[in-house]
This record gives sequence, C-alpha cells and structure tokens, in this order.
Amino acid sequence: MLVSRSQNAKPLEVSPLITSHLSNISKDYLEKFVRDLAFPRHRIKEPEENKRAAELILNEFKKLGYEAEFQGKYRNVMALKGDISHKEVIVVGAHYDSVPKTPGADDNASAVAAMMGIAKSLSPIEDLPIVYVAYNCEEEDFEGSKSFVGEWLANSGCKLLCAHILEMLAYRKTEPGSQKIPPGLPIKLPDTADFLGLVSHGPTRKIKNMALKVAKTYTPEVPVLALQLFFGLEKKFKVLWRSDHVPFWLKGLPALMWTDTSEYRNPHYHKTSDTPETLDFDFLHSNTKLVTATILSQLKKS
Repeated sequence: MLVSRSQNAKPLEVSPLITSHLSNISKDYLEKFVRDLAFPRHRIKEPEENKRAAELILNEFKKLGYEAEFQGKYRNVMALKGDISHKEVIVVGAHYDSVPKTPGADDNASAVAAMMGIAKSLSPIEDLPIVYVAYNCEEEDFEGSKSFVGEWLANSGCKLLCAHILEMLAYRKTEPGSQKIPPGLPIKLPDTADFLGLVSHGPTRKIKNMALKVAKTYTPEVPVLALQLFFGLEKKFKVLWRSDHVPFWLKGLPALMWTDTSEYRNPHYHKTSDTPETLDFDFLHSNTKLVTATILSQLKKS
C-alpha cells in the first residue's frame, strides 16, 4: 500500500487541445447543477424525488446532445455518442441517489455535477468512446452499478479501459485537524482537508500514475494523493469498498475512485446539513477539470 502525491510527479507537456476543453468547464454550471439536484432522493423512501432526479440528469444529457436512456431495473441514466460497440471504452460514473431525508449536495450531487461538466466540455467531440452513467442505489449495496457491470457492460462487447468513479468532490477545508485517516489504513495523510483522494488497485496503476502527472500539469492548485493497493490488498480493507467502483473490482475490471474522502473530512456526511452552502465550488471546478484532463490524456495514449 503506497500513497503518492501529485506534487512529486513529473509534469506532462501541455496539450492545447486539452487546455481548450478545460476552458469550457464552467464553475457556475457546476454549482447550478448541484443546487438543482440537492434534494432528498432515496429510491425507496423518496421514490418520486428519486425519479425526478433521474429525469433531470437524463434531460440534461439530451440537451447536451447525447443519446441518453435508462439502463436496468434500477433506472441508471446512461449516455453516450455514436456507436461504441466492440470498442475500448472509458466509463465515467457517479451515483445520483442520496440517503433518506438528506439533500446530498456533496454525497453525491457534487460528483454528478462533475460528470455533467465533463460531458458538457467534451460534447463537441463526436464518437468519443466514453460511457457516462449516473447510478441509482449506491446507498443500497451498489445495486445500480452492479446492474450496469453485470448486464450492460458484460453484454456490450466493449473492452473497458477504465471506470472513473466520482464520489464526493466538493468539500475542502484548510484548517489543521480538518482531515482524518480512515480507521485501519496503515498510511499517513496531511491533517488539512485540502487535497483530492484517488484510490487505485493493480489494474489501474499506470492510469493512476498518469493522473498524478495530469494534476501537476493542469490543476496544480489542488494536491492529489493517490492510494495504490497491491496484490489484492483491497480485499482486506473494507473501508475502501464503499462506492460504485466495487462491482468493477469484484469482476477484476480497472476502476479508480476519485473522492474528497467523505466523512473523514465532511462533518455533514449523511446528514440533513449536507447542503450546497457547505461546499467549495472552486474545489469542485478544479477537480472536474482534473478528471477531464485525465480522461483525454488516457484516450490520447490508448
């Protein structure tokens, strides 16, 4: 188990094309989407609100020019452009449900907004091999992402290059003592909650290394700390099995989780106080640009 830092990475040569797409990512757009989605939307306890959230995401994808539809019985929202069958694809995913009675602004409207920001910035490019998925039921043992991996992905004929799973991306604090370490992990972290976390397992080691270089190049204002797990060690630390990367890992598929570390810094986690007013939209903006640049860099190399 190893923690690597973007500050120590070697920067890449700047790509004008990537820089151009990053300039199209609007902080105002991200904030508006978070505010629009920040209402309680648990599938069982708030079924009508859960459906409303799904429709909001579906309609936004369509407005951006994507082919969008509901996937599976849990109503994941899936969007893409063109025919990607039998291609090497990247999945960008974030769950849209919340725990009951919780507006879920950070968990997980912030990540859905980032996904939409990525999709918007890349929408002028036709036939990019990217599948966007807003998963339902992450708060119910990942039933939505299990459905996507076991049904759509398994039958698509596509080869997965990487699933980028976005999980809470907008909470940041700079006070000493604002960051905690997940219990049981034999690692050291800064005690200030001003970095983005990246969790990687064996199949994503090279992509993780690229992401650190991308961060150093395009978003140096946000430190990235990447946790690399070796030799199947991820199975021993259940604290790392808490988002929609899990169904991918269980199938031996490459998946990264991008996260602000949830309750290990955010005191509003799973509470009614998880509102847009608690979030740092500059942080969300930088994180959205980082994931976008990483995806474009990965596609350039593939």
